[in-house]
Amino acid sequence: MPIRAFALLTFLLLLLPSFCFAWHGRVVAITDGDTLTVLREYEQVRIRIYGIDAPERAQPWGDRARQALGDLVHDRDVEVQEMAHDRYGRTVALVIARGRDVSLEMVRRGLAWVYERYCRVPACEVMRRAQTEAQATRSGLWAAPDPIPPWEWRHHSRL
Repeated sequence: MPIRAFALLTFLLLLLPSFCFAWHGRVVAITDGDTLTVLREYEQVRIRIYGIDAPERAQPWGDRARQALGDLVHDRDVEVQEMAHDRYGRTVALVIARGRDVSLEMVRRGLAWVYERYCRVPACEVMRRAQTEAQATRSGLWAAPDPIPPWEWRHHSRL
């Protein structure tokens, strides 16, 4: 391998997080619109879907977001691309079901926000455009006059 090609390959590998890898499993439970449980071999893994924040279950649109996520992935095989682990011990991951990015689909349906605070991969730009489109067409929660982002709702509910 020529030196330049090797140097380029090494550089590109350094750009990828060392913890980023993919595995397959079956979705066995839906907690809410951005959290699910995947059976990986004989272990249940709690997954926080990367890049989105869906309404909390007690929040308006929370049940609909949970139902939509269930419709997309429950009892289906998925690909899980691990990105990180959160402070609750959940695996934060991109989830692919039937060739579709679940994060993008939830945003496109107007049932989740792009989680700007944490969404930092190139796919986030596609999600931002999908969110703008969902807002423009008043899809899902964007039909409400003033939808409250989950991070604000959680903050106010703790007060």
